[in-house]
Amino acid sequence: MDTAALLQRDSMEGIIKGFEQRIQGARQNPKIPKSKEIFYEIMKEYFERIYHAREQGKKLAWVGLLFPPEIILAMDIVPFVVEQYIIQLLASGRGYEYFDLGEAYGFDKESCSPHLA
Repeated sequence: MDTAALLQRDSMEGIIKGFEQRIQGARQNPKIPKSKEIFYEIMKEYFERIYHAREQGKKLAWVGLLFPPEIILAMDIVPFVVEQYIIQLLASGRGYEYFDLGEAYGFDKESCSPHLA
């Protein structure tokens, strides 16, 4: 596995672990609404599907945030919403170097942050 693939795998593991921690925190704090716990579980399962797709022999489709995933799911392909991935990566404090790379490729600095990154 090349360095970029290892870094991506490490990032995905970190994102999944972050959602696991949020789920545990929500379960331990009665003030957190049940809907947040459910949201965290859905997000964790989403990133786990992406993480395990290759080992399950499934293809990934890079789709935009507004693309209806049912089309891809009907073909037994795992949708990978890159905007959601980069949002989680940036929220974890990593990936800021992608802003400079995006700008170097010609994206406007004032554009949508996930698209720039």
